[in-house]
Amino acid sequence: FYNNGQAVAGYHVSEMAGGTSKTLHLNMDEGSVFADNIALRKAVLYAFDSQAIVDGAYRGRGEVLHDLATNLASDYNREWDSEDYYDYNPEKAKELLAEAGYPGGIDPKTGKPLVIRLMSGTEYQDACVILQSYLYDIGLDCQLNIYDNALASSYVYDSSLFDMVFTAHGSEGFVTNVYDLMCGENKDGKATRFFAKDPEMFRLLNLATNTATHSAETVEAIHDYVYEQAYGVGVCVNYEYVVSTDRIGIVRHPWGQLIGAACDYTDFI
Repeated sequence: FYNNGQAVAGYHVSEMAGGTSKTLHLNMDEGSVFADNIALRKAVLYAFDSQAIVDGAYRGRGEVLHDLATNLASDYNREWDSEDYYDYNPEKAKELLAEAGYPGGIDPKTGKPLVIRLMSGTEYQDACVILQSYLYDIGLDCQLNIYDNALASSYVYDSSLFDMVFTAHGSEGFVTNVYDLMCGENKDGKATRFFAKDPEMFRLLNLATNTATHSAETVEAIHDYVYEQAYGVGVCVNYEYVVSTDRIGIVRHPWGQLIGAACDYTDFI
């Protein structure tokens, strides 16, 4: 129905970025290789090219992210799009890897390569293979643990099973929706995704999500803090498509969903 950016004759195709952000987050639980090593976290985040994931895993049909949320969120700051967001820099990644204590990806204490376990569901296997290749390029041995989507969605709560996770989060309404999901404390006192026991992060999150204190400043503060601590990043968002005959006037919500009842069927009858 859609070739070289054009709908085939007789059809209409609506293309737009979806509201689900694809993210990479690191395991910050006690005992994790990343927990007390910010240089290692930053080395991983500088090591890969998000545009290559868009091009390879989504055939170019998507956009690179500059936050955990997509830019559809009403409190998204458009200035983030022009800021450095761990933009691909393999030389810097290698320098940070050496600073982290693993020059060339080798642990000097054992003489063995550092193995990073990357977990995901089968839906994102192509993206993970690309990530794996970029980590190999800076000397990191990346072990892929790909499970069916149902298992992967439950395994993200078991910090013993992974070092990094590639997954997706809905982020249509507010930037803080995603931060609340990924940074908020659960009943065990851990973050639901990062597993970071970080009082400052919790404080900033509360300010950003509380209706009395939510503002551009408090949203900026939590965005900056998670970025500076290198707990994880938004990687990309893929395009979503709606196909109809060209006699139907398509209406989509600003967040991307088709609003069937609002479409114009006048010429179709």
